[in-house]
Amino acid sequence: MADPFISQIYMFACSYAIQDFVLCNGTQISVNQNQALFSLIGYQFGPSQTNVSFSVPNLCGRAPIGWGTSSLSGTSYLWGYYGGAERSTTVPLHTHAATYSPTAVPVGVEALGVSIPVNTDTTTTNNASPQDSFISCFKGNSGKPVTAYAPRSTADACLAAPVISGTGYVSVIPYGDSNGVSNMSPYVTLTYIICTTGIYPVRP
Repeated sequence: MADPFISQIYMFACSYAIQDFVLCNGTQISVNQNQALFSLIGYQFGPSQTNVSFSVPNLCGRAPIGWGTSSLSGTSYLWGYYGGAERSTTVPLHTHAATYSPTAVPVGVEALGVSIPVNTDTTTTNNASPQDSFISCFKGNSGKPVTAYAPRSTADACLAAPVISGTGYVSVIPYGDSNGVSNMSPYVTLTYIICTTGIYPVRP
């Protein structure tokens, strides 16, 4: 390769760092032995543990991103800042299956009561017996419907919407777990190396 600049990072297919390079794995290297590189990146990629060493960038399991403000999201990314996560702890949007379980009823009997109110203004007959009649209602003197049986000859008896009542509980099957969701795209593992000896990059 052409003479590299100190602090220049390369993607490398081998599993080791070539001469004048070190792995970009966040390791601490000596300040005295790498003064040129230290003068360029300092402690930007990790604090010193011994005051005589500094950290190189750690690109293990990470993707590099340009520093500055994103024109898409407006998010600011600082030089040397580590962010993001391989897994998300947010539960994705999903649905549940609900099961209704009646209470205090014999096995095989559903604890639901269904009443079907009817509404008709075509009769004022209030038959006490259901024989030769069908369920209907008429409006009494107060104007309120009175449930009754209407004669078979009554026309246009309209059933209102049924009212369903009962006691029980609804159980919801939970989905998801505490392991989170992977955020990673398809990948191939390579080696990042950073130059420690080479051409010093002079500011313009």
